[in-house]
Parts: sequence; C-alpha cells; structure tokens
Amino acid sequence: MSKVFVYKEKVRMYDVDSQSVVHFSDYYRFFTDCLEEFSMKLFGRVFSDLSNEIFFVTVSSQAEYRHPLHLGDLLRIEMKYDLLSRKSIRFNFKIYRENEEACEGSLVQVAVDKKTWKSTEIPAWVMKKLR
Repeated sequence: MSKVFVYKEKVRMYDVDSQSVVHFSDYYRFFTDCLEEFSMKLFGRVFSDLSNEIFFVTVSSQAEYRHPLHLGDLLRIEMKYDLLSRKSIRFNFKIYRENEEACEGSLVQVAVDKKTWKSTEIPAWVMKKLR
C-alpha cells in the first residue's frame, strides 16, 4: 500500500444538479482529477499516457456514496494505490467534506501496448517510482 496523496477541490456549478447536489458521475471527475495531479507531481505527465509505448485504461470503477456534496463544498480527496499485478494497479479514493467521509471508490487501470492493444507489463521505471 502506498502513502496517502491528498488533493483539494471545490464543488463547482458544473458538478451539481438543480438542487445544488453533486451528480454521482462527478465523483469520478474528483477521482481522476486527483489521479492526474498525483501523476503530474510524480511523473510530470498524466498517468494514462506515461510513455510512447503504453497507455493505461480503466477496466473497473466503483464508488460508494455516504453523504451528498453541495455547491461550494471544499473537498479533501485522499488517494492510495495498490499494485495488483505486473500489469495492473488499483487507485483507492476517499472524498471528505471537512472531516465527514462523503464517498469511497476505486479505479483499476491496466497497462496496454499502444501497437497491439493488448495488456502488457507496467514499465520498470514506472514501477520503481510507484514503490
């Protein structure tokens, strides 16, 4: 298990419905924005496109909603990751409003060879940075 990466976000107008409640799909935006920020800090590139030979695709996603979020809420998104195999990684997220957990979820991504579109091993240089 990795260290916790923390990303801060604010609920925006485009995240909410007419009752100012965050739509369920926008929680995935919070997940991926956190992952993007983590990747930029660690690799200098977005995780989905780290090299010319491979890219990462999401093969599984999951979210459990505990408390609604509203327009203007300040969020703390905590992310950890688990290397599931030499080809896949799971990113685990928890979204907090103040100290209340609003959502918990995960994304599983698999390394894919750009030429063959088949799963492939995560490059050693990526694994080294993730460990």
